[in-house]
Amino acid sequence: NFFKRGLKFDCNHFIPHHSQNSIFPWKHWSGIIKVPYLWEDDIAILEKEHFKVSKIVKKDSINVFDFHPIHIYLNSSDLNAYNDSKKFMDNFDILKNYRNSDQEGVENWFRSFLELSNENSNYWKN
Repeated sequence: NFFKRGLKFDCNHFIPHHSQNSIFPWKHWSGIIKVPYLWEDDIAILEKEHFKVSKIVKKDSINVFDFHPIHIYLNSSDLNAYNDSKKFMDNFDILKNYRNSDQEGVENWFRSFLELSNENSNYWKN
C-alpha cells in the first residue's frame, strides 16, 4: 500500500466549506493521515463564488485551501479561458497572453488569503 511506500498524508477529500460541518484529519486503517480540504479555486470559479477568506474559514475546524499554481498565474476567473490556454502550457510567450487582468480572479484571491495570514496570524489559531 501507499503508506508502506512512504506516503504519509492524503489530501483528496473535498468537503465544501458551506457543508456546515467541522472537519479534521483522520488516520486511515492503512496508516495514512487523511486531510480534507474545504475550498478549491476551480470549483469556486465554476460556482461563480465570491471569495472572501474570512467568510470561509471555520474556527472549529481544519482549514485547507486548494489553489492551483496555473490558476494563480493566469488569475483565472473563467474556466473557458483556462481551457483555451492549455495547448500553450509549454510556451510561456503565448501563455502569458491568457493572464486575466480585467477582473478579480484566483491570483487576487490567493493574495487576499496571504494578506490575512500575514496580518493576523492569530486569526488561524483561535
